[in-house]
Amino acid sequence: MQQEERPHPRHAKASALHDERAAEREAERLRLIRQVEAAFDGVELGDGVSLHQARGMDDHASDAEVAAARALDAEGRWQDVSDEKLDRLSDTLPFMDAEGFRFYLPRFMLFALKHDEGPSTAGRGRPTPPSTGPTRASRRTRPGS
Repeated sequence: MQQEERPHPRHAKASALHDERAAEREAERLRLIRQVEAAFDGVELGDGVSLHQARGMDDHASDAEVAAARALDAEGRWQDVSDEKLDRLSDTLPFMDAEGFRFYLPRFMLFALKHDEGPSTAGRGRPTPPSTGPTRASRRTRPGS
C-alpha cells in the first residue's frame, strides 16, 4: 500500500498564507477598479489633446496634422479606449493638456491594475504626468548619445 504524501506543515502554512495574501490583493485590486470607475464616471475629452494628437506633437507634426490626428480618437468615453491603442500610445501622456490627461488617466490606471506588467513599450517605462518625463526628442539629444 502506498502512503499518501502530505506537505510538510510549514509548507502548508506558507501556501495558505500565500493564497490568503493573493486573495487580499485581488480584493484590493477590484476595490481600486471600482473607485477609479466611480471617480471618473462621465469625464469627457472635450477640447483636450487626444492620444494621436499627442503623438503628432511628439513627432513635431504641423498644427494641421495634429488637428487632423484628432479624428483617429473618436472614443466618446475613456472606457472605450482599447488596451491595444493605449499600449501603443502609452508614451504620449507628457504631451497631453489637463483635459486630455484627466480623460485618459483613469484608462491608464485601469490598464495598470489589469496588467501588472504595464505597457509593452519596452524601455519607455510607465506613463508620466505631463511635462515631467523626457520626450523622445530629448532622449535622442542627450550628451554622449
